[in-house]
Formats: sequence, structure tokens, C-alpha cells
Amino acid sequence: NATGEPTKSQQVYVDLYNPVSSATVVGASYSGTYTYVTPDTGITLSATDSDAGVANIYYKVGADAFGLYTTPIKFTGDGLKTITYYAEDKVENAEDEQTISVYVDNTPPAVAISASTPKYTNAGVTYLHPTAYLSVAATDDCGVLSTSYRVDGGAWTTYTGAFMLSGEGNHTVAARATDNLGRQSGETVFSPVVD
Repeated sequence: NATGEPTKSQQVYVDLYNPVSSATVVGASYSGTYTYVTPDTGITLSATDSDAGVANIYYKVGADAFGLYTTPIKFTGDGLKTITYYAEDKVENAEDEQTISVYVDNTPPAVAISASTPKYTNAGVTYLHPTAYLSVAATDDCGVLSTSYRVDGGAWTTYTGAFMLSGEGNHTVAARATDNLGRQSGETVFSPVVD
């Protein structure tokens, strides 16, 4: 060096690696055909990067534009939702886009009570022969965990199959169900007359 200035050097670290992100379901969920969640369930995104460190995580729902992830993602309304996300590190290495799909189930089970023949309906009143039996059917997007019924205000009984009513006259049958996310239906009531 002609001027006598000392040689200067600086070490640099070349970061060629992308961050790695993941999605976690936090709260009520059920794994079936889909991962079913409630509107109170959050989808948490996190990422790691062993070199420069994570700068940001970006996400979008469906065909929306990407935005910055800051808090757990929650949904309202029923249906299938797909989240696309990726992380970027502090030197702008970005990973490939990742996806997670969840099915939001905000609707309690639908419950119906039906009667076999012989039966007769007149003016909104259903008359049953003593040999007629009653069936309870429950449906829900995420599946039904349990169904129960009671007759004439008695104790709730787990529904395992069709049953008959004993004793002539008016009866009140109530039924309810709980889905795989723990959401309980209201009571469905059927008031036949055994003749």
C-alpha cells in the first residue's frame, strides 16, 4: 500500500437458506375428512430460520392478496377455507408457499324424529299404532358424536336404535345431538298420540 494505510477486511456470511414455516390449529378441532374447526379456533403461523433470522410471515385466504401475519387467523361462516402462507428471512430469502385447509363448522347438528307405520296424521297430529317405532337421525358437517332422547320429560337416554312408546295417549319425545366439535343442538320435539 503506497500510502501506508493498513489493509481493512470485513467478514460476511452468505445465507443461502430459506426459512421454514408451519401452521398450528389452536382450540377446538376434529380431524375427519377435513380438519374441522369452530369460529373460536385460531390458526397460528410460525417460522424458524437458523441463519439471518425470520423477518416476516405472509398469508392469504383463498384468492385474497397476501398480507402480513400478526395474530392467529379465525373465521366466521361455515365452509372450507384454505390459507396459503410463507416466511421471509432478514436477507429476503423466501420459502415456497405452504397451504393448510380447514373446514369451519359453526352450525350445531340437525336432529329429526320420525315414526314408522302404521301411523296416521290429521290436523297436524300424528297417531301411532302401539307397534310403530320412533327413530332419531342427526347430521352435522363434522359428524355426530352422540345422540340422545327422552320420553315424556324422563331422563335423557343415549340413542342406539329405534324404540316404541308404551301407553296409550299423548306423548312428548325430545331428541338432541352433539357434534365432534362439542357443539350441541337444541331439542327437537315430536308429540304423537298412541292409539
